[in-house]
Amino acid sequence: MLERAYQLARSDAKLPAKWDEYIARIEAAPSKTYVAAIGAALLAKATDERVDSLSRTQEAGERGYAIRGVGEFMATKTDAMGFDLGAPGKWPLNNSPFYRNAARIDRFEHIRAADRPFHEDLVRYLRELDKLNTEQACHALAVFLRRRIAYTTKVQKERRELAAASAELTSVIELARLFVTEKPEGGMRGQAFTAAVLDCAYDDVRLRNINDPNPIDVSAWLHRRMHLAVEVKQLPADEQTALTLAADAAAGECERALLVALDPGQPTLDRRHIRTRGLEDHGVLVNVLASVEDLVVHFAAMAERPLAELAVHLQQRVLVRLQEHGLPNASVERWMTLCESR
Repeated sequence: MLERAYQLARSDAKLPAKWDEYIARIEAAPSKTYVAAIGAALLAKATDERVDSLSRTQEAGERGYAIRGVGEFMATKTDAMGFDLGAPGKWPLNNSPFYRNAARIDRFEHIRAADRPFHEDLVRYLRELDKLNTEQACHALAVFLRRRIAYTTKVQKERRELAAASAELTSVIELARLFVTEKPEGGMRGQAFTAAVLDCAYDDVRLRNINDPNPIDVSAWLHRRMHLAVEVKQLPADEQTALTLAADAAAGECERALLVALDPGQPTLDRRHIRTRGLEDHGVLVNVLASVEDLVVHFAAMAERPLAELAVHLQQRVLVRLQEHGLPNASVERWMTLCESR
């Protein structure tokens, strides 16, 4: 009967709209075990109209059956038929409240408060299901399968898009690593790139003019206060560089500082010791990022944009910051060429 319902689900057949509403309601339950439960109950009724749709176990009465076994059977078919059962794994009903509870679903105890409205609706739907014959139940089951196949298709599409977005961002990171390290230009490429990365997470990012004597290269501001002070180095930096940054940040009444050390030969710094000294000596939390990849990933995690959009935005912001920072036209064109090569 599952195969017949599957064929109906994949066809253009008109199916009962009422059951589409019922299943959509159960899909909204916090516990996805309820999704597996209504699917299993539908299959049981479509297979044998004599069963009591409100059964959890055979002890429910003369028409009782074990809903857990039906759910486990359906779990073996999810991959081949491409539907999602709600609860994952081989034992989709091996969860509360369908595990070790009353023999009848309408007599369950200890229902979580968040699930209680959905349990009440499930009981109502199962009472209606109990009045159906096998043919009617098969059509209701087809509704379930159609919805759960559509859900699987949607999730797979989202995963493909996420993978593509991740690949897009990875590609941008690689070209940025090449661009920043191949010709630092006195650290100007690293400073401009760092400002562009911060642009992806902050609305107000300030890039110090190359002739400005103030010590902080890049800063992010919130509510008219400096939120993050950033020093960018494209020569090997030591612990004292980080602690000097902490002192400069404290002078600017900023409690957070970031040392971006982008030299390919940058030695490993004791980040824990730097954090401790920065807090104890200056009241500033200092972090160290030692590569283009670390820098991008750190701020990409803070950004609200989808990754694919972020990858495009970052490329555009780098171009703007290069021009703003006074990099020569050859450097700007080099960045554009790398982006176009992708």
